[in-house]
Amino acid sequence: MPPRFSIITVTRNHAEGLRSTLESIASQTSRNFELIVVDGHSTDATPKVLQDFSSLPLRVFQDSKMGIYAAMNQGVKEASGEWVIFMNAGDRFYDGSTLEHCRTPPGSDLVYGRAWREDRSAPFSYRPFDEIWKGNVFCHQALFARSELLRRFPFREDLRIVADYAFYIDCLKAGCQFTETDIDVAVIEPGGISAKQALRRTIERYHVARDAFPGKPVRRYYLDLILRQLTGFSSLRVKARLPRALRSLVRRIRRRHHNNKFEA
Repeated sequence: MPPRFSIITVTRNHAEGLRSTLESIASQTSRNFELIVVDGHSTDATPKVLQDFSSLPLRVFQDSKMGIYAAMNQGVKEASGEWVIFMNAGDRFYDGSTLEHCRTPPGSDLVYGRAWREDRSAPFSYRPFDEIWKGNVFCHQALFARSELLRRFPFREDLRIVADYAFYIDCLKAGCQFTETDIDVAVIEPGGISAKQALRRTIERYHVARDAFPGKPVRRYYLDLILRQLTGFSSLRVKARLPRALRSLVRRIRRRHHNNKFEA
């Protein structure tokens, strides 16, 4: 029988983080999984780490050098499990019983639980699901998705940061069932690409949300968010603080941004 879970790990020159991830996978009390590692042609100690965990049901592939989402798609193509979870190098399962306690209710297509900060001081806090038009409502490392959906809606390789978010929106528009489950799934290593490029993430996410949620105030919300990221102020605070001439300049910049970027 095929395994219930396919764990996909994408890595590149992060041997220490990879070891931590593989240790957490090796500690799972449920062994009903396969592990697929897509390596970005690492030149550090990654091959040695993989060799140390050769007793796991592990398959290793070299990526296509087309980016992280292409590597994730590559992993999905090789997956044989019913459910897929992405646990990239440096991230790890909350504890050894995570897979054993994961429940996927009948009719569910995507099941998500809690993800914790690396120091385990608190779980990440996310907005309610009905505000998904504003951004993520869970961490992708805490999501179990049916493998058939990941093949039906592959990650968009033209996006650098929010292809996972675009995947969730594709599933939502297709009527797929998202289910929240009361389990601790993942501990997240800080400093990923999304955290380092907040402005680009916002702009990319806007283009996805704009087309998917025509009934929501998407443009106003994202424009205000971009302004806060650029200036540290919301649009209302900028208007209250800036002199008239500068406010006029801000209005012209906003119009130009609207015409050149948001209508692209």
